Amino acid sequence: MKILLTGAGSFIGRHLAVHLAGVGIQVIGTYRTESPAISELRNRTPRIELIRLNLADERDFGVLPGSIDAVVHVAGVSPMLGVTIDDMLSINVTGTRNVHLYALKSKAEKFIYASTLSVYGQITVAHVDEATPIVAPGSYGASKYLAERILCETSGELPAIAVRLPGVLGRGAHRAWIPTLAEKFIANETVAIYNPAAMFNNAAHVLDVSNLISHLIQEKSWRGFFAFPIGAGGSSTVGQVVRKLREQLGSISTVEIGGMTKHSFCINSTFAMQYFGYAPMHIEKMLNCYVNEISQRSNGEC
Repeated sequence: MKILLTGAGSFIGRHLAVHLAGVGIQVIGTYRTESPAISELRNRTPRIELIRLNLADERDFGVLPGSIDAVVHVAGVSPMLGVTIDDMLSINVTGTRNVHLYALKSKAEKFIYASTLSVYGQITVAHVDEATPIVAPGSYGASKYLAERILCETSGELPAIAVRLPGVLGRGAHRAWIPTLAEKFIANETVAIYNPAAMFNNAAHVLDVSNLISHLIQEKSWRGFFAFPIGAGGSSTVGQVVRKLREQLGSISTVEIGGMTKHSFCINSTFAMQYFGYAPMHIEKMLNCYVNEISQRSNGEC
């Protein structure tokens, strides 16, 4: 089996590339810029072939194979310093359209898209699931939602799944709440938290994400289009997560508790678990695994 994986140099992409190659899949990985992660992947296994590609330029796609079994589309840009709305439209929307057109032309049988919880916009419910209404998403969430609609429109011809990801944990994770919290604890900086009694499972481990995508590629057949969120198994309070992370990292950071700033919610992964084989770690095991990874006390196999 041969698949196209976009964003092979990203945090999720490089973990996916290694995981999929490890189960015998030939991975054609695309990347935008050279990086240490790309250099490491290049020497990892002959089952990973890397191709530099500008997703926003349809002309670049001529270098890709004429046929492919499935597409896993991870590449995209998210809000950060220097990223504009034009960047999001160019990469997240036009780029997805170009990848999708390639998938159709190359007779791919499946298309799996790494979407985001940000598509939901303003969340006012206690539990987010596949049926939660989308209300006023920001520029990033809107760009990812537009990409989802591109896939939905031709799903009768090319079945597609959009996995709406929370913060993803694993070696090399950054920017999400837990990795940011861990960085502050490691530096013994003061940490401010809100809603400490609120329940929390808004994370997924990259190993669980990789297992889900591997299952979708190799074993699970579906028709049409599905979009759903995934999160950790079980739940803990925000306060418990913070205390556990602080203790396990041996931090002496001061934790300050502020007032409520926004609505808290948990993720309901039942749909993904029942119909698509998602099997997440419990949030507590996930935290243990992540701490071991960033403390270099494990090889990343939780």
